[in-house]
Amino acid sequence: ESGFDYRGARFYDGDVARFNSLDPLAADYPEFSDYLYVAANPLVFVDPTGKNNEEAQDNPEEWDGGWTENHQYLAEVFGNYDLADAIGSNILTRRQNEVTNNDNSIPIPLPVLITMMTGQQRHLTGPDAVGVELNLSVVGGMGASNSPVGGILILRGQDAGQIVGVSDVGVASGLDVSVSVVGTVYYYSGDEEQLNKFTFAGIRGEANASVSVAGVDIAAKGMFAPVDNWQNFVFGIGAGVGLSPPVPVKITGNINIGTTILWNSSEEP
Repeated sequence: ESGFDYRGARFYDGDVARFNSLDPLAADYPEFSDYLYVAANPLVFVDPTGKNNEEAQDNPEEWDGGWTENHQYLAEVFGNYDLADAIGSNILTRRQNEVTNNDNSIPIPLPVLITMMTGQQRHLTGPDAVGVELNLSVVGGMGASNSPVGGILILRGQDAGQIVGVSDVGVASGLDVSVSVVGTVYYYSGDEEQLNKFTFAGIRGEANASVSVAGVDIAAKGMFAPVDNWQNFVFGIGAGVGLSPPVPVKITGNINIGTTILWNSSEEP
Protein backbone atom coordinates (compact mmCIF):
# COMPACT_ATOMS: atom_id res chain seq x y z
CA GLU A 1 0.00 0.00 0.00
CA SER A 2 2.73 2.47 0.98
CA GLY A 3 5.11 1.53 -1.84
CA PHE A 4 7.89 0.87 0.68
CA ASP A 5 9.79 -2.40 1.05
CA TYR A 6 9.10 -3.99 4.44
CA ARG A 7 12.32 -5.27 6.08
CA GLY A 8 10.95 -6.42 9.44
CA ALA A 9 12.29 -3.70 11.75
CA ARG A 10 11.58 -0.81 9.39
CA PHE A 11 10.58 0.15 5.86
CA TYR A 12 13.00 0.78 2.96
CA ASP A 13 12.27 3.61 0.50
CA GLY A 14 13.71 2.59 -2.87
CA ASP A 15 13.16 6.03 -4.39
CA VAL A 16 15.89 7.53 -2.22
CA ALA A 17 17.82 4.32 -1.42
CA ARG A 18 17.33 4.88 2.33
CA PHE A 19 15.35 3.48 5.24
CA ASN A 20 12.59 5.84 6.38
CA SER A 21 13.06 5.34 10.12
CA LEU A 22 15.94 5.11 12.56
CA ASP A 23 18.06 1.98 12.76
CA PRO A 24 17.15 0.29 16.06
CA LEU A 25 20.83 -0.73 16.36
CA ALA A 26 22.18 2.70 15.39
CA ALA A 27 24.35 2.84 18.51
CA ASP A 28 26.40 -0.04 17.10
CA TYR A 29 27.27 2.00 13.99
CA PRO A 30 28.05 5.56 15.20
CA GLU A 31 30.10 6.33 12.08
CA PHE A 32 27.12 5.84 9.73
CA SER A 33 23.81 7.60 9.19
CA ASP A 34 20.90 6.01 11.08
CA TYR A 35 18.99 5.76 7.78
CA LEU A 36 21.79 4.39 5.57
CA TYR A 37 21.28 1.09 3.74
CA VAL A 38 24.03 -1.55 4.30
CA ALA A 39 26.66 1.08 5.17
CA ALA A 40 26.53 2.25 1.53
CA ASN A 41 28.23 -1.02 0.50
CA PRO A 42 25.60 -3.08 -1.34
CA LEU A 43 28.26 -5.09 -3.19
CA VAL A 44 29.20 -6.93 0.01
CA PHE A 45 26.36 -6.63 2.54
CA VAL A 46 22.63 -7.32 2.73
CA ASP A 47 20.09 -6.20 5.32
CA PRO A 48 17.10 -8.55 5.24
CA THR A 49 15.79 -7.54 8.70
CA GLY A 50 16.28 -3.75 8.59
CA LYS A 51 18.45 -3.91 11.71
CA ASN A 52 21.89 -5.24 10.92
CA ASN A 53 24.28 -5.56 7.98
CA GLU A 54 25.03 -9.14 7.03
CA GLU A 55 27.75 -10.35 4.71
CA ALA A 56 26.53 -12.80 2.07
CA GLN A 57 27.10 -16.46 2.78
CA ASP A 58 30.53 -18.02 2.24
CA ASN A 59 29.08 -20.62 -0.11
CA PRO A 60 29.76 -19.20 -3.61
CA GLU A 61 26.47 -20.63 -4.86
CA GLU A 62 24.64 -18.47 -2.32
CA TRP A 63 26.29 -15.22 -3.37
CA ASP A 64 23.71 -14.79 -6.10
CA GLY A 65 21.10 -14.47 -3.38
CA GLY A 66 22.98 -11.51 -1.91
CA TRP A 67 23.25 -9.90 -5.32
CA THR A 68 19.53 -10.32 -5.97
CA GLU A 69 18.83 -8.72 -2.58
CA ASN A 70 20.66 -5.56 -3.62
CA HIS A 71 19.80 -5.42 -7.30
CA GLN A 72 17.10 -2.77 -6.84
CA TYR A 73 19.43 -0.65 -4.68
CA LEU A 74 22.25 -0.71 -7.23
CA ALA A 75 19.89 0.10 -10.06
CA GLU A 76 18.67 3.15 -8.13
CA VAL A 77 22.19 4.29 -7.30
CA PHE A 78 23.44 4.04 -10.88
CA GLY A 79 20.12 4.95 -12.47
CA ASN A 80 20.41 2.06 -14.91
CA TYR A 81 19.48 -1.61 -14.48
CA ASP A 82 21.87 -2.79 -17.20
CA LEU A 83 24.77 -1.00 -15.52
CA ALA A 84 23.79 -2.40 -12.14
CA ASP A 85 23.69 -5.89 -13.67
CA ALA A 86 27.10 -5.50 -15.28
CA ILE A 87 28.82 -4.15 -12.17
CA GLY A 88 27.06 -6.52 -9.80
CA SER A 89 27.83 -9.66 -11.79
CA ASN A 90 31.48 -8.66 -12.06
CA ILE A 91 31.76 -8.08 -8.31
CA LEU A 92 29.86 -11.31 -7.70
CA THR A 93 32.44 -13.23 -9.73
CA ARG A 94 35.23 -11.60 -7.73
CA ARG A 95 33.62 -12.51 -4.40
CA GLN A 96 33.10 -16.09 -5.53
CA ASN A 97 36.79 -16.31 -6.45
CA GLU A 98 37.72 -14.94 -3.03
CA VAL A 99 35.77 -17.69 -1.30
CA THR A 100 36.89 -20.46 -3.64
CA ASN A 101 40.58 -19.51 -3.43
CA ASN A 102 40.44 -18.39 0.22
CA ASP A 103 42.07 -15.14 -0.88
CA ASN A 104 40.69 -11.81 0.30
CA SER A 105 43.29 -9.78 -1.55
CA ILE A 106 41.80 -10.14 -5.03
CA PRO A 107 41.31 -6.53 -6.21
CA ILE A 108 38.26 -5.14 -7.93
CA PRO A 109 39.16 -4.99 -11.65
CA LEU A 110 40.11 -1.51 -12.88
CA PRO A 111 37.38 -1.43 -15.58
CA VAL A 112 34.76 -1.98 -12.87
CA LEU A 113 36.15 0.84 -10.73
CA ILE A 114 36.19 3.18 -13.73
CA THR A 115 32.65 2.18 -14.70
CA MET A 116 31.45 2.87 -11.16
CA MET A 117 33.06 6.31 -11.36
CA THR A 118 31.78 7.31 -14.82
CA GLY A 119 28.42 5.54 -14.66
CA GLN A 120 28.87 4.30 -18.24
CA GLN A 121 28.58 0.55 -18.88
CA ARG A 122 30.65 0.79 -22.08
CA HIS A 123 33.78 1.36 -20.00
CA LEU A 124 33.69 -2.26 -18.87
CA THR A 125 34.98 -3.10 -22.36
CA GLY A 126 37.50 -0.29 -22.83
CA PRO A 127 38.19 3.44 -23.02
CA ASP A 128 36.60 6.06 -25.26
CA ALA A 129 39.93 7.24 -26.68
CA VAL A 130 43.66 6.54 -26.50
CA GLY A 131 46.49 9.00 -26.87
CA VAL A 132 50.27 9.35 -27.08
CA GLU A 133 52.16 12.53 -26.24
CA LEU A 134 55.65 13.90 -25.74
CA ASN A 135 55.83 15.44 -22.26
CA LEU A 136 58.39 18.05 -21.17
CA SER A 137 58.57 18.95 -17.48
CA VAL A 138 60.82 21.55 -15.86
CA VAL A 139 59.49 22.08 -12.35
CA GLY A 140 61.38 23.17 -9.25
CA GLY A 141 58.72 24.34 -6.84
CA MET A 142 56.88 26.09 -9.69
CA GLY A 143 57.42 25.58 -13.39
CA ALA A 144 55.93 24.18 -16.59
CA SER A 145 54.74 20.77 -17.69
CA ASN A 146 53.93 20.79 -21.39
CA SER A 147 53.17 18.36 -24.17
CA PRO A 148 54.04 20.20 -27.40
CA VAL A 149 52.97 17.38 -29.67
CA GLY A 150 50.62 14.43 -29.30
CA GLY A 151 47.67 12.64 -30.80
CA ILE A 152 44.38 11.15 -29.64
CA LEU A 153 42.62 8.29 -31.45
CA ILE A 154 38.88 8.54 -30.77
CA LEU A 155 37.32 5.09 -30.40
CA ARG A 156 33.65 5.96 -29.81
CA GLY A 157 31.11 8.66 -30.51
CA GLN A 158 30.57 11.07 -33.37
CA ASP A 159 34.21 11.14 -34.46
CA ALA A 160 35.11 7.49 -33.87
CA GLY A 161 38.16 6.48 -35.88
CA GLN A 162 39.59 10.00 -36.15
CA ILE A 163 43.07 10.91 -34.94
CA VAL A 164 43.23 14.41 -33.48
CA GLY A 165 46.50 16.27 -32.98
CA VAL A 166 46.84 17.95 -29.60
CA SER A 167 49.16 20.24 -27.67
CA ASP A 168 49.03 20.72 -23.94
CA VAL A 169 50.38 23.59 -21.85
CA GLY A 170 50.27 23.89 -18.09
CA VAL A 171 51.64 25.56 -14.98
CA ALA A 172 52.98 23.04 -12.48
CA SER A 173 54.04 22.72 -8.87
CA GLY A 174 56.41 20.03 -7.66
CA LEU A 175 59.86 18.69 -8.50
CA ASP A 176 60.43 17.23 -11.95
CA VAL A 177 62.92 17.64 -14.80
CA SER A 178 62.25 15.09 -17.52
CA VAL A 179 61.36 14.27 -21.10
CA SER A 180 58.99 11.35 -21.58
CA VAL A 181 56.64 9.65 -24.02
CA VAL A 182 53.32 8.86 -22.32
CA GLY A 183 50.37 6.78 -23.49
CA THR A 184 46.97 7.60 -22.02
CA VAL A 185 43.49 6.04 -22.04
CA TYR A 186 40.52 8.41 -21.75
CA TYR A 187 37.02 7.87 -20.36
CA TYR A 188 34.08 10.27 -20.83
CA SER A 189 31.23 10.29 -18.29
CA GLY A 190 28.57 11.46 -20.73
CA ASP A 191 26.55 9.46 -23.24
CA GLU A 192 28.39 8.07 -26.24
CA GLU A 193 26.22 10.12 -28.61
CA GLN A 194 27.61 13.33 -27.08
CA LEU A 195 31.24 12.28 -27.45
CA ASN A 196 33.29 14.06 -30.14
CA LYS A 197 36.82 15.37 -30.67
CA PHE A 198 36.10 18.61 -28.83
CA THR A 199 35.38 16.57 -25.71
CA PHE A 200 39.15 16.29 -25.25
CA ALA A 201 39.93 20.01 -25.56
CA GLY A 202 39.92 22.65 -22.85
CA ILE A 203 40.90 23.10 -19.22
CA ARG A 204 42.24 20.10 -17.33
CA GLY A 205 44.05 19.16 -14.14
CA GLU A 206 46.84 16.62 -14.12
CA ALA A 207 49.17 14.78 -11.76
CA ASN A 208 52.45 13.21 -12.90
CA ALA A 209 54.89 10.99 -11.02
CA SER A 210 57.99 9.10 -12.03
CA VAL A 211 60.63 6.78 -10.66
CA SER A 212 64.06 7.17 -12.22
CA VAL A 213 67.01 4.79 -12.11
CA ALA A 214 70.27 6.08 -13.64
CA GLY A 215 68.35 8.66 -15.69
CA VAL A 216 65.72 6.30 -17.11
CA ASP A 217 62.19 7.22 -15.98
CA ILE A 218 59.06 5.13 -15.54
CA ALA A 219 56.24 7.66 -15.53
CA ALA A 220 52.56 7.61 -14.50
CA LYS A 221 49.85 10.18 -15.18
CA GLY A 222 46.32 10.94 -14.10
CA MET A 223 44.13 13.70 -15.53
CA PHE A 224 40.66 15.12 -15.00
CA ALA A 225 38.82 17.63 -17.18
CA PRO A 226 35.32 19.08 -16.72
CA VAL A 227 33.35 19.21 -19.99
CA ASP A 228 29.85 20.05 -21.25
CA ASN A 229 29.65 23.12 -18.99
CA TRP A 230 30.74 21.02 -15.98
CA GLN A 231 27.93 18.52 -16.50
CA ASN A 232 30.33 15.69 -17.41
CA PHE A 233 34.03 14.97 -17.18
CA VAL A 234 36.91 13.22 -18.92
CA PHE A 235 39.18 11.03 -16.83
CA GLY A 236 42.51 9.74 -18.11
CA ILE A 237 45.25 7.47 -16.80
CA GLY A 238 48.58 6.94 -18.50
CA ALA A 239 52.08 5.49 -18.27
CA GLY A 240 55.29 6.01 -20.17
CA VAL A 241 59.07 6.03 -20.27
CA GLY A 242 61.50 8.94 -20.39
CA LEU A 243 64.84 10.47 -19.55
CA SER A 244 65.96 12.80 -16.77
CA PRO A 245 69.28 13.95 -15.26
CA PRO A 246 71.22 10.79 -14.35
CA VAL A 247 71.21 10.06 -10.64
CA PRO A 248 71.21 6.60 -9.04
CA VAL A 249 67.55 6.63 -7.92
CA LYS A 250 64.98 9.40 -7.58
CA ILE A 251 61.23 9.86 -7.28
CA THR A 252 59.72 13.03 -8.71
CA GLY A 253 56.34 14.42 -9.65
CA ASN A 254 54.17 17.46 -10.21
CA ILE A 255 50.60 18.66 -10.13
CA ASN A 256 49.60 21.03 -12.89
CA ILE A 257 46.67 22.91 -14.36
CA GLY A 258 46.51 23.78 -18.03
CA THR A 259 44.63 23.41 -21.28
CA THR A 260 44.56 20.99 -24.18
CA ILE A 261 44.45 22.46 -27.68
CA LEU A 262 43.35 20.72 -30.90
CA TRP A 263 45.73 21.81 -33.64
CA ASN A 264 44.46 19.98 -36.72
CA SER A 265 40.78 20.82 -36.42
CA SER A 266 39.32 24.10 -37.65
CA GLU A 267 35.69 23.22 -36.96
CA GLU A 268 33.77 24.76 -34.09
CA PRO A 269 32.30 22.46 -31.42
